[in-house]
Amino acid sequence: MRGAALNVNSFLPKLVFVPWYHRAELAVSIIAANLGKSTMASEKFSANERAFLEKVMQRANLPDIYDARDLTLVVFRSMRDLMTTEAADRTEAAFKDEEIAAFWKDDNPIVRVLSRLRPPLKIDTETFLRRIQQEGGLPKDTSAEGVVIAVFSAAREELSEAQIKEISSTLPDGLNVMWDQI
Repeated sequence: MRGAALNVNSFLPKLVFVPWYHRAELAVSIIAANLGKSTMASEKFSANERAFLEKVMQRANLPDIYDARDLTLVVFRSMRDLMTTEAADRTEAAFKDEEIAAFWKDDNPIVRVLSRLRPPLKIDTETFLRRIQQEGGLPKDTSAEGVVIAVFSAAREELSEAQIKEISSTLPDGLNVMWDQI
């Protein structure tokens, strides 16, 4: 026992002298390991997730698959905000692939609960696109319109015809044109 205590005690003082930025990296790694999740840089996508995100990446001319994932989540969140809770639930259930449906579902539990309590937002196309631009952190030489069209086209391939029509009915006119033109 005493040997174990010495090892721990000899380790702790060294941690104090680790630069703050290394401590932050260490904390992120420890939190990720304790949550059973990998950090973003080492995240692995399933074959279906990768195929979906590569479609978005290529169609929107994005530099990497992580940008495609992040922007897909922002577009899907913005789309959910235009829908009733029931319509958003039907859309999640309508995805042909469970892994792609997971992109639709909000991964933030607080936002997920709050979004179920509020009515659908009434926003126009310009506001929707501005939201994608601001929340998505668009890469250089990438337009919000291009990202939205890329996500819309990839999503339509994964949804039933009935759900495609239901989503179309919830979108404002300009977005509806983007949704239907694909």
